[in-house]
Amino acid sequence: MAYIEEVKNAEVTLIFGPFAVAEKVPGVTAFQHTPEHQVQRRGASNFGGRGPVAITSDYQGESGSITIEGIEGDRMLAAILSGEDPAQFVVEDPRRRFPIYIISNSYDDDGVTPLVGHYVHYCKFENQPRPVGPDARSYNFQGLWSKVFHGKKVVYEVFDGAATPVTALNLSQTAFQDPEDQTVALAVLRQTQNTKSVKVLKKGTDYTETESTITLTQGLAENERALVIYVV
Repeated sequence: MAYIEEVKNAEVTLIFGPFAVAEKVPGVTAFQHTPEHQVQRRGASNFGGRGPVAITSDYQGESGSITIEGIEGDRMLAAILSGEDPAQFVVEDPRRRFPIYIISNSYDDDGVTPLVGHYVHYCKFENQPRPVGPDARSYNFQGLWSKVFHGKKVVYEVFDGAATPVTALNLSQTAFQDPEDQTVALAVLRQTQNTKSVKVLKKGTDYTETESTITLTQGLAENERALVIYVV
C-alpha cells in the first residue's frame, strides 16, 4: 500500500548527520512512501552501494519520494544530502552518506489536529532529484522500514547531558506505545558534541523505556546529547 500526503497542512522533518540535527524542510508539496516495496538496487550513479545497508539486490524495504517546490527547500535538501559519513559515525555499517530519518505529519484544516504521522527509518536518498515542474523537484529515497500512525503525530525531543551523567530522559509529552511491538521510541540517537560521532542506540542494550521516560544504560555526560523520536 502506498501512502501519499498532499494535504495543505503537512510538514516533513529530516533528522540527519553529522550532528543528529533535525530540520523542517520548506516547500514540500508531496510526500509518499510504499512499505514492503520490492526495492531494486540501481547503478552506482544512483543508490548502488550507497543505499541502506540491509537492502541487497532484492529486498522488501521502503521506496518513496519528497517533492519540493521553491529554491529554499531545494537548497536545504541539497546541503543535507551532500554530507559524507566519517569513520566515527556509529551505525551498523555506514556507507558514504549519513542515514536520514524522516518524519512527516499532516493536520486537519485547523492546522493543529493530527490526521496522520509517518516515520521512515534509516533512509538514503538518490544522488540527483527529478524535475517535476518549472520550480519543483522530486527526491527519491530508499529506507529500511516505516510506521504510520492515524490520528497521531511523530515528534522529536533533544536532551543535554550534565556534569552528573543524565540517565533519565523525561519526555515532555506522554508517548504512544505501539501495540504491535510494545515500542515507545522509534529511534534514540546519542551524539558527542563538537565531534561527528553519533550512535544509534538499541532498546534493551542501551536503554529501557516507558511512555514517559527513556532510561539510558550509560548516562549523558556534559559533552553529549540525545535525540528521541516518538509518537503522541
